[in-house]
Amino acid sequence: MDADAKERIAKNTQEQAVAAWTHWLNEEVQKKVDAMLAEQDGNLEKALAEMQELKKFVSDSRHILGTVQTKHGEVAEHVQVNISNARNYINGLVAEYTFEGVGKTAPTDYLRNGADVQSKFYNGAKRTLEAVKKHLDKYPYFVKNGGSYDIPRDQYNAIVQALEMQKEKPSALSKEQWALAEAAKQFERDTGLNFTKNVQPTLADYSDVQLGKVGDTIRKEEQSLRKTDQEKRAEIYEQ
Repeated sequence: MDADAKERIAKNTQEQAVAAWTHWLNEEVQKKVDAMLAEQDGNLEKALAEMQELKKFVSDSRHILGTVQTKHGEVAEHVQVNISNARNYINGLVAEYTFEGVGKTAPTDYLRNGADVQSKFYNGAKRTLEAVKKHLDKYPYFVKNGGSYDIPRDQYNAIVQALEMQKEKPSALSKEQWALAEAAKQFERDTGLNFTKNVQPTLADYSDVQLGKVGDTIRKEEQSLRKTDQEKRAEIYEQ
């Protein structure tokens, strides 16, 4: 056999080996992609199940605690729990919130990573702060035992902004902002709490949980979850 023939045989053998290796590699990659997509299917299913649970809860307001003007308080609790869990699920994370083991009229509204949380949603940041104070007056052990408070995101942000501006640039505050900052400082003095440590913002604004608005809130969140799902799937292919 001449040298050229040997070279052709060697080349063919090498090409066959590369082809076999490439085929095997493609199969392994496809298996991995399929497994990751199947996992994401499960993530989406769990996320949408949380949203379905929320839709079921708000579909009939007769079983929701309070009057027409105050039912948004319990709605806010379910929005926080179900949407937070749905957002975790869609990203492949575990749920952080639960109502399990919490009585309907207990001092605790829900658990976050096993810790007690009381949610307060009143019309106006100062009224919400007053509600937190009243709850703490009634249950003085609540924070000492690891509990914390959740309040509407927009109210929380308004309080934090007012406090920061009063400290850094007081002349820029409006009368309303100044009064809010003073109310927040008085709240800290009366309760002994650190506002940013013991009080947390919810994922929803006050208006988002009202009976006439919560349907839109849910629809927007479902759209956002599906968008995140598509982004996660695109990431899988890119990987």
